[in-house]
Order: sequence, then structure tokens, then C-alpha cells
Amino acid sequence: MAGKYQKKRQPKKRILPVWLLLLLVLLTTGGIGTTVAKYIHSSNGKLLLKAPEFYFTSDLLTADTENYVLNSRTKQVTFTLSDKADTLRASDDPVNYTITTTGGTLSSASGTLKNQTVEVTLRDLQPGVTYRVEAIGKAGYTKKLSATFRVSDTDEDVYKHLEVSGDGYMILTVWTHNVTGTMSVVFPAELIPDNTNTHMGSVYNIDDSSKNSFAAGNWGKYSSQTYRFFYNGGAYSADHFTISVTDNDKTYPAVTADLP
Repeated sequence: MAGKYQKKRQPKKRILPVWLLLLLVLLTTGGIGTTVAKYIHSSNGKLLLKAPEFYFTSDLLTADTENYVLNSRTKQVTFTLSDKADTLRASDDPVNYTITTTGGTLSSASGTLKNQTVEVTLRDLQPGVTYRVEAIGKAGYTKKLSATFRVSDTDEDVYKHLEVSGDGYMILTVWTHNVTGTMSVVFPAELIPDNTNTHMGSVYNIDDSSKNSFAAGNWGKYSSQTYRFFYNGGAYSADHFTISVTDNDKTYPAVTADLP
């Protein structure tokens, strides 16, 4: 009879902590940036969830808007978009991207990245005009990259040229017109720089292929320099070298040209 007046026991409902509910909402809506820890644990150290990897990168576009000054005869500029940070780190989910520009013609305005890098070209550029390009990538998270490209109308030019010898070496020539600043050179990682050159004297990349760049000092308005690299085969052109002159907040990329 004692059980006659005993209330029926109700099963307890499991209520998620408020912080966990908020975290799930933020992860779903992209409210947490990529700097958040990848693993979320409870107070006793038990793994609760793993935030997905997210990367959205570019060779020319940046999160803080890079400013480029293109050679006066430039008609187009090509940049990359990728869902990878490097060869070992890629986004877990496909990244959908959209691109907008204030002028010119884009070869592609949207797409999806699935562990890949794509090239996008902005065409129909005109001297004296500045074009702003903005790319937004989304995969749960959201990231914006942007850059401005101004086509010079005052012959602010940086050039590069490569001559490949059949004797196992090549000569890279760089020269400037009406441009001053600090020169930087990024070369193919498999090439061996001639360390007798002052600027390449400490660039030892035989055991570390990531050491494939160097600063070539300050350049005047009309300057030129040559750099020698050794190679063991393969086909190369000046387009395999990324060269630019930086003056305060402006970057002048070099374009391939015949020797003057």
C-alpha cells in the first residue's frame, strides 16, 4: 500500500550546458574564427567535439587588402584561390567562394574548392585605373580576402627575364623603371642559388627546400641585377619566379619581358 501514494518517477532530461549550446550555434553559423582551438573538451578532459579545419588562401589577395601597382602595359592579372594552407593542411569541407571586382572582367566569379587551387584572371585592365578585387570563402566559417590593383600610367615598371644555359645553370635578370623599394625574389625550390652572389650568400636550400627566397636590397628607379641558379633538368621560364618591389604600402610585381 505504501506505493499507492508514491509519485511515479519521471526520467531526468539531459540538459546541455549553456556554453555548449552557444558553441554549437556559433560553429553552425560560422561565428567562430579559425583561431579557435580545434578541439573542445569538457571540464574532465573528455573530447566533446572537433572543429573542422578551414582554410581560404591566395597568392595575391590578403585579409588586410594588399595594394599592387601593375606595369603600365599590363592588360590582365592572375591570382590563385585555395582551400589549403600548404601541402599537408586542407579544409575538411568544400569551400564555396564568390569574387567581386570594381571593374575589368573576371574569368570566374564563383566556384567550389575541394582540396585544390584555382587560378582566376582579371582582364581588360586600363592604365591609370585602380581595381578592387574581393573574394569570400565559406564552409561553415567565412573568410574575406582582397586586393587593389592599380595599372600605372607613369611607366612604373618591374621586369624579369630568364636565360637557361645547357651547362646546368640559368641567369635571372631583373630591372626597374621609375620604381624604388625593396626587392624580394621567390624561386623554384629545386633550384640551387649561386651563393657567391651577395644577396644569395646565406640561402642554403639543399637540405631545406623551404628556403627558396631572398631579399635583394633597396633598388633605385632605374636599376638592374642578375642572379645565377643551378639546376639538374626540367623546363623553366621567368614565370616560375615570383619577384616584386615593395615601397611602403605598395607592391610592384615583376612581369616577364625580353631584355632591353
